Amino acid sequence: MTEKTTDVLVVGSGLAGVSAALTAIEQGVNVTLVEKRPFQGGGVSNTPMMTMAVKPEEKYRDKAFKVHMNYTNWNANAAVVKTWIENTARIPKFVADLSIDFLNVVETSYEDMGEKRGYCGGFPNGFNIGDYYFLKPIGKGHGAAVIIKKACDSFKRLGGEIVFNCGVKKLIKDGDTVTGAIGECKDGSKIRFNAKAIIITSGGFSNNAEMIKEYTGFTFTDIDCSGDGDVLFNTFYNAQMYGEGQQAVWDIGGAKGSMGINGHNLVPGPGIIKHTPWIPFNEFRVVQEQPYLWVNQYGERFISEEMSNDHMAMGTSIANQPGKRSYIIFDEDTKLYMENEGLDYIYHIFPAKQLHDVTKQFDEAINVTGNKHAFMADSIDELCTKTGIDPAGLKAQIER
Repeated sequence: MTEKTTDVLVVGSGLAGVSAALTAIEQGVNVTLVEKRPFQGGGVSNTPMMTMAVKPEEKYRDKAFKVHMNYTNWNANAAVVKTWIENTARIPKFVADLSIDFLNVVETSYEDMGEKRGYCGGFPNGFNIGDYYFLKPIGKGHGAAVIIKKACDSFKRLGGEIVFNCGVKKLIKDGDTVTGAIGECKDGSKIRFNAKAIIITSGGFSNNAEMIKEYTGFTFTDIDCSGDGDVLFNTFYNAQMYGEGQQAVWDIGGAKGSMGINGHNLVPGPGIIKHTPWIPFNEFRVVQEQPYLWVNQYGERFISEEMSNDHMAMGTSIANQPGKRSYIIFDEDTKLYMENEGLDYIYHIFPAKQLHDVTKQFDEAINVTGNKHAFMADSIDELCTKTGIDPAGLKAQIER
């Protein structure tokens, strides 16, 4: 086993990891960054198209804190939330110092904080607490991929070392002090890292079926949802996040916080999206944003449909339904309305103003790609037969 000694060891090279590594090395300490993949970037490294910053004035910070904490019913760690909010004002300069341009800035007024969907749509009102800095794309890369690439370049120019193809699954303690970590490399070798401080930024556990089952109750399946049981659609396919960082911390006595998984109320299975919900084959995702009838397996409504474009609320509510499943139902008139008149909700990631031949899109998903989670029917009874929805419950709900 080889050994490496450093002042600060950072585990994981996503946004959190490279930000921590670059910030630390700028303070004049030795820093080593460890990444289990052969390239830098976290599981969601190419998705953010903007960053959010709360205005530094005290009244904005105070309101942002209260809005966000009330959104969590004060379940969140207040000290962490306060620290996050007070430091968001540093983010635009951090990004700009990497020679990354902003396309534009969308300001959030004091009065609008907590009153609209966060991040210009899709996120809860409790996230709408700051100004949005849209990032200018570079080539085929955008958002965090560009930030991470440029931050790593700056980190290496300052003398930082990045060790690729090396995952950390074990931390070393001497009494009450964490003194190092063991890295397991893809070639089978191991590295002992000796460090004065270790920062774990290894992401979540969206590829770990056992942890998903334990902490969410969902049964993980593949991207085509060909497995049995409840379907958890992993929004960041092949992110290789297995929860090793959390496990390593817990193994030496670290505390467990709230556990959750990143997910959307997506139509699962083949023919809908490619690898993430932002690379769709069709307009199904746009339909799901609309405030139309949502029911569970009993045919009962379970949420105010105005929440259809609040992904976290929808995801949580669906997870609480029988079988952890739900259906959005619309008729021919509604289909024609979406095609000819327009949409009620427009999400900036899917900025469609009208839909195109919805029937053909459904037909292809069902009969060409074999999707088992999209349905067309000529009657309520036929729909209930195909989906297993309770017909009496659905008829009563529609009549009501």
